[in-house]
Amino acid sequence: NVHREQYEIQCKINELTQAEGVVRRKAEQVRKSKERIEKSRNVSVEDLTYAVVKYRMTGLDFVKGKSNSLGCKFKQIDPNDHERTFVFSLKVTEEDEYAVQDCRPVLDSEVVMNLLNTLNSSTDGMDVFPDFIRGMRKAFKNSL
Repeated sequence: NVHREQYEIQCKINELTQAEGVVRRKAEQVRKSKERIEKSRNVSVEDLTYAVVKYRMTGLDFVKGKSNSLGCKFKQIDPNDHERTFVFSLKVTEEDEYAVQDCRPVLDSEVVMNLLNTLNSSTDGMDVFPDFIRGMRKAFKNSL
């Protein structure tokens, strides 16, 4: 009877030792995941800070436009007048396509249409949106 109790106790000890190993491995995985998340969060904050600084240097600002459009304002384009404002509004039409409105100064319509065609032909739109904004900025710069 004593041998049987010792055997059962030893079996329980073995089970607990195995369970402890599993829990330790899981805890290590969680610790490593937490480390990766913290590292990526730090990188993201640094990247965002860099992006905000770059964003301000471009003189780009987004404002609510007329009729639910997105107003885009640029400064820092004219080398003779860094405060000069270049603006346009981007609107989604009833056909679910982007359209440019209220562009000042007026740009070459062919340039704007090419940029819009690229934006509208994209499956997502957001994947090429930065290129569209850069293209508009370049078009304003080339209009000087």
